[in-house]
Amino acid sequence: MDGTRKAVAVSFLVSAVPGTRETPVRAVARVAVGDGDQQENDPPAGADLPEVLHWLKPNGDRLAAGTDLVQIPAFEEGVWKVVVSVPDDAMVMVNLRAE
Repeated sequence: MDGTRKAVAVSFLVSAVPGTRETPVRAVARVAVGDGDQQENDPPAGADLPEVLHWLKPNGDRLAAGTDLVQIPAFEEGVWKVVVSVPDDAMVMVNLRAE
């Protein structure tokens, strides 16, 4: 739970490319359908959709609330987390992409 909303934290590890100062990482959250291996592409009108609530640094500090993009400094390697809301009666799929 995140406050009053159901949420899930997805852990990931980023290793910076040598010579770079930061790595942008984007999270895209969608409702999963079927066995959880496909995403819903055309949600019903007014449906509650998953959204990125915030990111957690390896030390547990909260960062970048309400945005799907975080800039991870090269010196802060370790296990990061993105926290995503989970709509009632739904499964969530989170795709992470280093840009």
